[in-house]
Amino acid sequence: IQAARIACPDASATQASVKTRVALEASLARWSGSADLNVATIGSSFGSLSRLRGKMDFSGDRHRTGGRVALRSEALASREIHVSSAAVSGRYTLGETSDFQGEVAVQGARLPSSLLSRVAVFNNAGQGSPVAPLVRQLARALGEAGRGFGGSAKLEVAAVGDRTGLRLQQLDLATHSGARLRFGRGTGLGL
Repeated sequence: IQAARIACPDASATQASVKTRVALEASLARWSGSADLNVATIGSSFGSLSRLRGKMDFSGDRHRTGGRVALRSEALASREIHVSSAAVSGRYTLGETSDFQGEVAVQGARLPSSLLSRVAVFNNAGQGSPVAPLVRQLARALGEAGRGFGGSAKLEVAAVGDRTGLRLQQLDLATHSGARLRFGRGTGLGL
């Protein structure tokens, strides 16, 4: 399937190519297959991304379908973050219970100036107290970290009905300024 432009009420894509291979049982009760994706741009109210490419496979029936996914993109932009490249890979299931277990990685990430300006407000917090220099340095360090970072996270997301749970199993972030945050020796963090 190829299209120069695909438009829906909430999203659009340009230069989309999807190569799909599907095997169906004679009864049409079960299916399996794979899809190779290549999309020049995707835009929506959430943001935009460019050069999405990758592969996903699937197997299932009318109650449940699951498989593996491995996708990469170049520039990704939203109100909350801008990145020069992003990747997601792992296993997924869609059905009454939907879930994903895998890894998400970003490079060349930066937070928007609107968010960084909120951190800058803390530069003067604690003024006149002994902790003022420490607070000022922390605010500067957080601002610098938000201007450039990259890393990866291993996570699990599960949705049942209107409830969604997230378990962060591992996190490894490094900022361009040299700070590093690592998490992941134990059972993880659940939200």
